[in-house]
Amino acid sequence: MIDRRTMLLAGGATVATAAVPDGLRAKAAGGASLRSELDAIAAQVLVLAPEQATGLGVDNGANAGLKAKLSRYTPADDAAWAKLGHQMIDRLDALSPGSPTDGDRLRRDAVRYTADRMIDGTAFGYGGGARAGFFGGARPYTISQQGGALTEIPEFLDSQHIVATPRDAGPISAALPPSPVNSTTKAPP
Repeated sequence: MIDRRTMLLAGGATVATAAVPDGLRAKAAGGASLRSELDAIAAQVLVLAPEQATGLGVDNGANAGLKAKLSRYTPADDAAWAKLGHQMIDRLDALSPGSPTDGDRLRRDAVRYTADRMIDGTAFGYGGGARAGFFGGARPYTISQQGGALTEIPEFLDSQHIVATPRDAGPISAALPPSPVNSTTKAPP
């Protein structure tokens, strides 16, 4: 579940990272910067959690296709989140320490902490695994009135997903599973 606190923290970290001038960011070996690594990680997160693009207001331009998608919760997606956690650690460890600013160290350490929690989450077959580690921690219950698709999808669609054109509504409605209340609803192909 993506609660308001997690969304604000993720948005704040993204804005803070984007606001720092390039010249102040630590450069990595081979010319790659901390910023480019964080940007690459963020792009992978948006693919796995497309609702984040809408929540952060970046579901336009190159990310416009994300507006029509919802997160998937399959074993393959769980494995993708776990793989991302390991990739995040590898990417951050490959950066040359150089002489980073305090802000660079803080950003790197915060992302590394998140990646470590993602790996910790893979130890359990319930509670969200690495995905839950990314968003703040695994839940002790598989089913809860506090989270899951039954509450998260309607909340997301009501509070964040803006439908300005018929095109905005079509793909999302096709991605939704049929409602158990309406037996005439057909599953998408």
